[in-house]
Amino acid sequence: MSSAQYVGGKELHVSAQTTRIRDLEHELEEVKNDQKIRELQYQAETVKAAWKIKDIEYKLQKLKELEIEEAKNWKAETEREGEGLVFTPAESTESLSSMVEEVSEAHREAHFDEAKVLIPTITNVDASGETRIFNALGEASEISASIDVSQSGSTEKKTGVAKEMAQEIEGVNHSQIASLIQPNSKPGRTNPSSDPFLPASSTLEDGSPEIDLSLQYYGDLDFPEDAIEMSFLDMDLEQLYEVASDVEAALESDVEVDLKTDAQCDQLSLLGNIHYFIFSRTGAVDDIENAIRNSEGAVDGANTDGPKYAPRLRNLITMLMKKYECTNLLADLDQAVLRAETMATLGRPDWRAQFLDLARMKGRKCLRMGSREEMEELMVMYEMMGQPNPVRLSTHDMEEKVRTLNRLTENINNANESGESHNFDELDTALKLCEELVASINDPLKKSALLCGLFQILLVRYRQSHDLDDINKAMKIGEEALVIIPDDHPSKAKLLRNLAECFDTRFEKTDNLEDLNMAIELGEKGAIAACKSGPEEEEETLRFLASAFFQKYKRTENLEYLRKATESNQKALKMLEILPRDDSKIFSALYNLASCYGVRFDRARNLDNLHAAIQASTEALELAPHNGTYRADLLANMAEYFHSKFEESGNLHDLHIAIKKAKEFLKSAGLDHPEKETTIANLTGYLVKRFELTGNLDDLQLSIEASRGAVSNGSFGNLAVALIERFQRTGNFDDLNSAIGATEEAIKMTSNDIVKEVALLVNLGSYLSNKFATTQDITDLNKSIETYKQALEMLPQHAKDRPTVLTNLSGAYHHRFDKTKNIDDFQLAIQTGEEALAEIPHSHPHRAIILLNLATSQAIKFRHSNSIHDLEKSLAFSEEASRFLHAPLPIRMSAAQSTFRLQTSNEMWIEAACTAEFSINLLPLLAPRQLKQRDQQHVLEEFAGLASDGAATILKAEKDVHRALQLLELGRGVITGLRFGARTDLSELRLQYPELAGRFEQLRSILDSGTAASALVSLEEIDVSYDANIEFEKIIDSIRSLPNFENFLLPPGVDELMDAACQGPIVVINVSAF
Repeated sequence: MSSAQYVGGKELHVSAQTTRIRDLEHELEEVKNDQKIRELQYQAETVKAAWKIKDIEYKLQKLKELEIEEAKNWKAETEREGEGLVFTPAESTESLSSMVEEVSEAHREAHFDEAKVLIPTITNVDASGETRIFNALGEASEISASIDVSQSGSTEKKTGVAKEMAQEIEGVNHSQIASLIQPNSKPGRTNPSSDPFLPASSTLEDGSPEIDLSLQYYGDLDFPEDAIEMSFLDMDLEQLYEVASDVEAALESDVEVDLKTDAQCDQLSLLGNIHYFIFSRTGAVDDIENAIRNSEGAVDGANTDGPKYAPRLRNLITMLMKKYECTNLLADLDQAVLRAETMATLGRPDWRAQFLDLARMKGRKCLRMGSREEMEELMVMYEMMGQPNPVRLSTHDMEEKVRTLNRLTENINNANESGESHNFDELDTALKLCEELVASINDPLKKSALLCGLFQILLVRYRQSHDLDDINKAMKIGEEALVIIPDDHPSKAKLLRNLAECFDTRFEKTDNLEDLNMAIELGEKGAIAACKSGPEEEEETLRFLASAFFQKYKRTENLEYLRKATESNQKALKMLEILPRDDSKIFSALYNLASCYGVRFDRARNLDNLHAAIQASTEALELAPHNGTYRADLLANMAEYFHSKFEESGNLHDLHIAIKKAKEFLKSAGLDHPEKETTIANLTGYLVKRFELTGNLDDLQLSIEASRGAVSNGSFGNLAVALIERFQRTGNFDDLNSAIGATEEAIKMTSNDIVKEVALLVNLGSYLSNKFATTQDITDLNKSIETYKQALEMLPQHAKDRPTVLTNLSGAYHHRFDKTKNIDDFQLAIQTGEEALAEIPHSHPHRAIILLNLATSQAIKFRHSNSIHDLEKSLAFSEEASRFLHAPLPIRMSAAQSTFRLQTSNEMWIEAACTAEFSINLLPLLAPRQLKQRDQQHVLEEFAGLASDGAATILKAEKDVHRALQLLELGRGVITGLRFGARTDLSELRLQYPELAGRFEQLRSILDSGTAASALVSLEEIDVSYDANIEFEKIIDSIRSLPNFENFLLPPGVDELMDAACQGPIVVINVSAF
């Protein structure tokens, strides 16, 4: 190819490209001009619609003026007649209006072609800066379009068409359509957006206001302040994508794809909101479509009556409108309108704001379509907003209905005061009258008062019918009244509390946690509002909040709600201190406060909480009605509180009070009381524990009888404990087998209660160990160890019962070592014992048992190793156990005996003498005077010869013989004091202090009658003897505090013994192994 041919071809190619560019530019200019024509057409339709609305506005204003004038005339006429329309407030219907106002009926008709008004000049400025001006006569005076194109001919053609369109536009004051679609509303947390089919800004000459078609209620997503979505506001796009990916993965992992659970719906809602935030940063249609798709799934899967449905639907509508603003598709707008119409039917408190935005949406649709039907529908909506209740009552009908409602309200109040059932016909009639009167009142305060009355009547009917429809209606009415009542109105707080109580009631019926959350939210608002209403309302709200917080704790086990419940009860009690005394309210607050402290103790084992629970319960019991259900509940709780205190302190007096409270509960509780079986089971356990401490066989026999008469697994378990105790007392092998069988039966009855099952397994292991001690069958001991291990595996690492299980397991290993001499068992016994000692609290009563077991193990180890270190450890453990004040006395005495034996076997005579003296001083506490003679003898026979052995150790140590004699007299004085010491000569005491002497003899007589009895006595008789012994000890202490009575009922001292030998020597023969 020649160079000339090549150049010619290139020129042709360039020429073709230039032609193509010109064609494209021409096509672009035509498209732009077509767009400008469509904009002028849209503006023409907008101005037409605005003109029609201006006409309607004018007529409505005239009709409103007429209504106001008629209302004034009616009021003046009513005042002249001297009649007032009054409702009588009462507890059940206290919010009924005291006055209603009649508004005369006025019919409004609006037509498109009647009113003639002046039309100002309109200046529109769109988003691109183009300006169009129309004069007041509807003719286009100038259309200035900034179109810079090279094809002038084409431009002139298109501009001519634009002028023709502009000449068809009727001038309209745009402020009128603004007043329809954008009435004044309260500012909220919204992000207003504008419809892309409207000019970005439209202004009117002569200072007319702007047209604003932006949405308020559906302007932006709405969340609570503590919602997780609030954290998305500050996230960057990458973080949002990451969060969305995590939520999508969680949704995909759910196998039940077709079944939308509440949790799935929550995740769908969250995912939709995340995609919305992504869209707000990208502006991509795909992102808003993802947001809509997930949000629709969350809305469709939610319960339409649930509290989550409306907020989700609101956010979905917002998303649909955002999509419409991106796509300009009428189908998207239709979807938003359809959803908004659904929202308007829910009857939410913010229905006015919903309705206004729905009108704005329809306004946009009207302007898009230019349909007369759409315009008429829009006018009806506007008329509804201007005149919510077009049907009015006449003055005569109004007065008659008010008189009837007053009479029915009085009947309802009388029925409430007398406790009688309500007449359903009267309630229905009252409801109907209230509804009619509400529909006829425009005044906000009077309307809210009637709504409150309607709310209360619905609650009265619900209390009698228990129909959830009644309470649902009441809640909707209450929410509507709540919107109307000003924040500073005195009745606001009470309505908030009543509405919160409705949500709480529905929560009790449906167990929907969202209802409880709403109850708490309204209650907290009510507490704030109550500060302006006075202390009475504040106290009522605080007590309600305390109850709601406590329920929330029981559902969530979140200690924060328990803390709030406690604080609310405390504040309520402080408010009651400044109010006229009301025992029922004080009792309620104290009862609930005690429950809060009791649960806090169970969770944290803090003794301060337990003492506070006992204090509040004691005060509440003084105010409790004698035959009420709450008194029985309080007694059952107090029994458990005092038993818990006994377990922490080891004080026998606390256990005695627990038994008394449980017995009082059984007397006051009905046959069908839900806590009866539990309290019987607790009582049988308390009696066994008291037997273990006092040796009173009557407690054991009564526990066995009560357990056999009960059917709960707790009673079976306590029956087994009582039988094993009786076996250890009497040696009856049948009791041992029965105890094992009863425990195995109780384990079968226990389901889904790890704590009870572990306790029963520990008991079973103990019984099997007892059986081994009798039969020496190693199989029983191996079963015991395996049972303990099973219980240990079921417990968490830091469970409060874990040290007890470890202690028993340590003892079982020790028994197996004694049988098999396997050194591994011995090492395991020490290891588990030390582990139990490390885990048990320092003040726990069972600590002494662990110390005693470790002392025994170290003593065995010392016998094999002959190491002084092992001996010292054994003595240290046993001495600490004997002096542990929280431990039961039998354990302390056993530990002292173990110390004494170890000291004497190693010829530690001085230390042994001190231990013997310490032990003898414990003997009077070990065998109290109220015990029968058989029980006292059984308790003391284990320690027979203790005084003799103590005296012998003193002589072996070559110490003062007087001290040995005194120790012998101390031991003798314990025995004689129990049986004969109280038979002292009282003549001197009667002469100087006759009242003390009389009371001493009276109490001695009561104790003697109890100790001499041989037959089984009742709990009441045991309680009498126990109380008498406590007072008897106090009387003795009082006598010893008097001059010359310091040694009252005490054994003689050394000086007295030496004086007795003044006539000749006294020989004391002491028999001892030493």
